[in-house]
Amino acid sequence: MDNFVEIYTDGSCWPNPGGFGGWAAIVRMPSGEETELSGGADVTTNNRMELMAVICALESLSSKTSFSSPLSVVVYSDSKYVVNPIHGQKVAKWAAQEKRINRDLWERLKLACVALKVRALWVQGHAGHRENERCDQLAEMERTKRGGSSQPTEMQIRRQKQNSPKRIAHINLVLRKEKAHPMKPSNPGSGGGHREKISGNFQDYLRAKKK
Repeated sequence: MDNFVEIYTDGSCWPNPGGFGGWAAIVRMPSGEETELSGGADVTTNNRMELMAVICALESLSSKTSFSSPLSVVVYSDSKYVVNPIHGQKVAKWAAQEKRINRDLWERLKLACVALKVRALWVQGHAGHRENERCDQLAEMERTKRGGSSQPTEMQIRRQKQNSPKRIAHINLVLRKEKAHPMKPSNPGSGGGHREKISGNFQDYLRAKKK
């Protein structure tokens, strides 16, 4: 009968990308013995921290030499970025792609899975799952002790997304189109003269760009 290991993981980074980050994992052996692991980085991303949690948990199993048969491992994570490639058996493929983002970690994950039977299941984050909540707490502790600010509010996260480089690039593109092809508002129901609406916290930004 296969030995069964449960791994629960979580990662945290703020601001994302480029901020302080933390990761954490709980490793539960077939005997019921539990080990908590955690770490972090000063300049990272949320996805890298999610990956590191799984990698370090799997790597910790290499010292478990008392089992005669390969360990069967189930990874529980609230990150579909991590779960889907493991579930779809794409880790080796992603590790071989030169332009794959975080390829160094996908290669490391591939090696960590050697001699293990690994599968992954997604769990809803911040939904009262005991182990997930504990991992979230440990990851936050790692992130804040490195200098990260307290857990961002929902409004801060929304504003960060609105001010992302991709979002700003989109705004600049819209402005260039408007400058090159100015459009007059059309009569209601005419079906013409549509102007893309830009919302969010960009009013000052737009006014400055138009001056």
